Amino acid sequence: MSEIIEKKGVKVTIVEHEGGSEEFHVMEEKINEYLNTHSEVDGIFTEDVEAYFCLVQAKKRGISIPRDLKIVGYDGNEITRLVSPQVTTIAQNTKKLAETCVDVLNKRISGLDTEDRYFVPVKIRMGGTT
Repeated sequence: MSEIIEKKGVKVTIVEHEGGSEEFHVMEEKINEYLNTHSEVDGIFTEDVEAYFCLVQAKKRGISIPRDLKIVGYDGNEITRLVSPQVTTIAQNTKKLAETCVDVLNKRISGLDTEDRYFVPVKIRMGGTT
């Protein structure tokens, strides 16, 4: 994805951190640290729980959302609907993903051939962060 964005002339910085979304305090600390050291950032694309914490930290700083900072999440987690403004998110069709995974696993267990890649459409759920 970053290659496509960069082709449009947008600078991409990838920030990785250890720990999963179950370690919320670690996630919030990393986001806080990042925003403290990168005041020039005008957009963040991350998974939904991190997007939530980005919004919380930005609001604490008085950053105007979406005027000064745009935030887009991905997954379609309901946490994006519980905040104000609601987070724009790329919602995955988790039911279709699960059905596809089960189907592929059953085929492989049965010794049948499967595709290397599968496409499951997503939807953009607009919120007030873009």
